[in-house]
Amino acid sequence: MFEIPVVEDDRDLSRTVCRFLNTNGYRATGCLTAEAAYDAATPCMYP
Repeated sequence: MFEIPVVEDDRDLSRTVCRFLNTNGYRATGCLTAEAAYDAATPCMYP
């Protein structure tokens, strides 16, 4: 399964995109800032 950080500062749009991706077999995590996206991706890069 692919893990996708969705970096979008519009909370409603982020939620919509994540819902679409999660429904279609991906694991999406909404991130409102680039820093939050980096923090979400770091454990995947360095388990």
